[in-house]
Amino acid sequence: MEYTIKTDKELPFWIGDKFYKVGRPFTNAEVRFNATCPCCQNKRTIKAKGVNGTEYEVDCPVCVDNKKTYYFQSAMDSISVTNWEVHEYIVHEAALQNEAVVSSIKKDFAISIVLMAFHKYGRCKGDYIKEQIPIYKTNYIDANLDDLASEVEKIFEYRRVSEYMFRNKKDAKKFLQLVKDYDRKRLEEFNHKFNTTHEYPY
Repeated sequence: MEYTIKTDKELPFWIGDKFYKVGRPFTNAEVRFNATCPCCQNKRTIKAKGVNGTEYEVDCPVCVDNKKTYYFQSAMDSISVTNWEVHEYIVHEAALQNEAVVSSIKKDFAISIVLMAFHKYGRCKGDYIKEQIPIYKTNYIDANLDDLASEVEKIFEYRRVSEYMFRNKKDAKKFLQLVKDYDRKRLEEFNHKFNTTHEYPY
């Protein structure tokens, strides 16, 4: 036997409302940078002697031998930076789902807010998304930007950048800047550690 416990939780968005998230673009999403190859110093070739003592220039076996660069990227230290951008969503359906449904074996189901939203980008039509937000994550909506600035490292660590939602586009842009600044800092630390000179591309 199942029954529903009523909740006083309110929907954070309603039909027609807009919200904004920071996420990856559909194309040119990221750039990967690699540390200097210890074998060829990124020259992609090394010198080798043949059986007759003649010196030849051959492809570096560490970073060029595999033309797909898979081995190079997996064997060498590397870093990726993302071309973060603000995405706009328009809600066209909103509801509370599984309002604290309790089963006969007393198993509690999470209360979730379900949003169906139209994803708008540029002047083109986007896709619909189904955003299901557990109640415990409603603090991800319009989060305090000062708190986000101090937590940005953890946000990256747990890959939560795209989970934060803002009603105000200006706040989303400020969060975007926090995220980009942290990506730039990561690349600077990578350059310092591996003595490279990669430039932040975004």
